[in-house]
Amino acid sequence: MAVRVLKGQEIDVTKNNPGLNKIKITLGWNIDKSKKVKFDFDSSVFLCDINGTAVSSKHFVFYNNRQDPSGSVIHNGDNKTGEEGEEEIIVNLEKIPLEIYKLVFAVSIHEGKNKKQNFGQVESSYLKILDGENEEELIRFDLKNEFSNETGIIIGSMYKKNEEWKFKTEGLGFPEGLRDIVIYHGLM
Repeated sequence: MAVRVLKGQEIDVTKNNPGLNKIKITLGWNIDKSKKVKFDFDSSVFLCDINGTAVSSKHFVFYNNRQDPSGSVIHNGDNKTGEEGEEEIIVNLEKIPLEIYKLVFAVSIHEGKNKKQNFGQVESSYLKILDGENEEELIRFDLKNEFSNETGIIIGSMYKKNEEWKFKTEGLGFPEGLRDIVIYHGLM
């Protein structure tokens, strides 16, 4: 059974799941179908150093750069349905290079500001961490609908401490979407 976490909470991922080497991160959303508005959500991962800065632009994994140089983080592609959906990211914890201290998971609305779309119009967003081998849901973070002006959100991050991986919920919103999140991680 998945552990449900709240904003600002931290949880041990590998310590609570011994032998866990591969995980699947699922970023998902539900929209109000009655409004007949199509959204294009994009998930991304920033592979960061100890200061929280992306190591390089090649360490920014998203629909146009579907894996980092080590192959430890792989984006499974862009879901452009505009309806309820998910995007998946596979993380091989054993392959993550030593210089990577933190993985930051974000979701943004493509051209959200231009289309006058924001996360306040989304019924719900969530992040799930699953065992990459058996698909068992380990952790779930449901975001509250508190992002009325934001078009991008850092949902959470995983970081390594004492050879164990931990997950921390974030829920940090950005009005300019992915552009703001890229700047936040030192890539612009």
